[in-house]
Amino acid sequence: MKIIPCTQLSANWFQAHCGVVSGSSMGAVLDFTQKGAPGSKRRTYFRTKLAELLTGVAIQDNYVSKEMLEGIEREPLAIAAYERQEGVMCEEIGFALHDVIPRFGCSPDRLVGKDGLVEAKCPKAGTHLQWVLDGCIPAEHLPQLRAELSVTGRDWVDFVSFCPEVPKPLQLMVIRFERSQADLEPLERAVMDFNAEIAGAVEKLRGIAGPFDLPAQVLATEQKEDSILAETYLTDEEIAKYI
Repeated sequence: MKIIPCTQLSANWFQAHCGVVSGSSMGAVLDFTQKGAPGSKRRTYFRTKLAELLTGVAIQDNYVSKEMLEGIEREPLAIAAYERQEGVMCEEIGFALHDVIPRFGCSPDRLVGKDGLVEAKCPKAGTHLQWVLDGCIPAEHLPQLRAELSVTGRDWVDFVSFCPEVPKPLQLMVIRFERSQADLEPLERAVMDFNAEIAGAVEKLRGIAGPFDLPAQVLATEQKEDSILAETYLTDEEIAKYI
């Protein structure tokens, strides 16, 4: 993987998603009806990524619910509880890009050693307890985990659910999800197909309006350290492959 170092949820982090299929939105890429037609989430995501590619500016939803804000605030607590239980130290990461598939990236919550990842969720108490009772990773989160393993090349990701309101023995749930190439290949094909559809739409627009160039991705300037690090890790030529 190639890394754009940036603080998660910063302006540069959002901009790093510009025109890029992200792991957290993998479910939208895979959203099809029973008849095989693109679902509403996929159609919306397609329009968003097409617009980003043509404007060079990431489109973000600025709405943050109370539950989302609590989850963001509690993530460090979840990671600390995970580190204590597993006896490991985790490493923060900015935005990672797949080193083979263009316009495909992710932001796992943490790296663990040389082989692992952590994806932490901090749901409401009822949701957390249901996940503990089920004893398995919720199906809606599997596409994200597979995408993160594909992009990073890691061997496993620990799915973590943390809720400090419940009794202490129930506060932390950790389930390991192992890499399986048989699972990753269909997902990777889906990403490539999605990006091919985006490229087809760009060519169709060129046919309607005439030739035009795609704008370069622009990182934010208000966070100087992010921009400097991004330039250190990726050359302009390398960045151009992903926009």
